[in-house]
Amino acid sequence: MDRYSRCLRLVSLLIVSLISPIGFAADSPAQVIWPDVHAGNVVFSLMPGWKVADVQKSGQASGMTTIVPEKEPPGGCAMVITPAFIDDMGDDVKLALKAARELAPPPYRPFGTGEVSLLEGTSGKGWHFLDLYGLAGDPRQKRATHVLVANLGKLRVVVTGFGSSSIETNLYAAAPEPIPSCLAGQNNLMWVALQHTLRLPGFEADSPELGRQLVGEWSRGGKYSFSYTFGANGEYAWGAAHGMLLKSLHPGQVEEHMTTIANEGKYEVHGDRWTKSCPGPCGGPASAMFSIVRQVNPKASGYGTWTLRVIDLGSQAIPHRVYFTDDYSRGR
Repeated sequence: MDRYSRCLRLVSLLIVSLISPIGFAADSPAQVIWPDVHAGNVVFSLMPGWKVADVQKSGQASGMTTIVPEKEPPGGCAMVITPAFIDDMGDDVKLALKAARELAPPPYRPFGTGEVSLLEGTSGKGWHFLDLYGLAGDPRQKRATHVLVANLGKLRVVVTGFGSSSIETNLYAAAPEPIPSCLAGQNNLMWVALQHTLRLPGFEADSPELGRQLVGEWSRGGKYSFSYTFGANGEYAWGAAHGMLLKSLHPGQVEEHMTTIANEGKYEVHGDRWTKSCPGPCGGPASAMFSIVRQVNPKASGYGTWTLRVIDLGSQAIPHRVYFTDDYSRGR
């Protein structure tokens, strides 16, 4: 384990040093086919390409688990999952910022609310969460810093993670080249996928909350625009448009040609999973994990618009394949 992984583990140790362990377990059936890992009274799934690097065997943090990529990139990369603990701080934003400050390299401490992005949402099991993301590091390599605080009422679960950022370039190399990424970006696939696999004590059954939030219109823009409309009656409609600029018959001019497609079908939601069926193209993944989040601004006591995040679960022939399809904004 490199020094960054050790640092991450020490941060989680610091968090749980102020808590009292709770001794019951979540034993609901696995939601994905990846192997289960127990971090004390918390269960999560080990995603393809990741391995368990360390498990705390004793003390108040007993069960705290560190996972790393099987092929660890330069700069280190890890995620740490704590067991559920009694929260004495009473403020999820402060708890997340405390963990983020401990992860940042010394010259870049402390993180403040203006230096991080905060998202909030509700899981498919009904627990509320705060998802923090920030960048810290030197010009050669910035580190992506993640903190998830799962609010279980009197209990909290904290997941921390860091990795190199793909948006940075190594300017000190003989020839400038991208630095390999790990956990880069707030909506990083592996980070969000891990959240979907968490099974936390006291929240074993699927919650209808996400299904209620999904009802309405969602869209994304750009060269390829796409929209969903989910009805409360289990029916949905989707439409897509692709615009192309083509040379006109008139010299020096271009014309925009738009191709559109649309269809309707039925859908079901179970927790944070949807399945869709339709007579023709269903529009996007037929089976997916999804979450609905919005930006939080503690200083202004304000919130951003809701965003639908979708992860394609892939076909049954490729059960381990997952990837982001896109993010959608709530229609007005």
